[in-house]
Amino acid sequence: MAELLNKKEVRKEAKELLKQGVCKQQVFKTLVEKYKYSIEIANILTYLPSQKAIKKYGIWNYVLLGVICLTALFFLFNSPNISAILWFGLLIYGVITMRINYYIWVSILSFFLITIFVVHMFYNQGGNNYSLSLILILISNIISLILSIWLEFKLCPKPKEEKVQYTNSEGEQKYKMTYQFKD
Repeated sequence: MAELLNKKEVRKEAKELLKQGVCKQQVFKTLVEKYKYSIEIANILTYLPSQKAIKKYGIWNYVLLGVICLTALFFLFNSPNISAILWFGLLIYGVITMRINYYIWVSILSFFLITIFVVHMFYNQGGNNYSLSLILILISNIISLILSIWLEFKLCPKPKEEKVQYTNSEGEQKYKMTYQFKD
């Protein structure tokens, strides 16, 4: 029955309502009245930031974007290859458009790069010739790891789920799931 819901259409309508400054809880209520699929609508709204969150944390999103761009430029100048272009291009697109599900990939890539650079530093202990660029790229990846995880929770906090008991038309006690979004 859930396959009757056009998620693309619902996501587009939710984005429009959020751009108008409507709070997430009101968008949820409006869309549930229209489409009747509360679980699917809650899942869609979970990954869309509200206008209030964008205003509050948008500057940090641009900081994350800058750090990712600097890391991408470093890799492109040192070893230009198509996989680096694709990975960083995809991550930059996700951060620019504030697609929260891309932030986990930013944190995974940052963690992977931090691990590689730390292992590289430990294996080259005798040389002690850590270049400034190696240290800067390590710091930028630490910043990008922290910011991506933090922004994921701040831009789109998970809704609070509650089971509410109600009596249906036949007099039976039933439970339904309700969602409370924080803005």
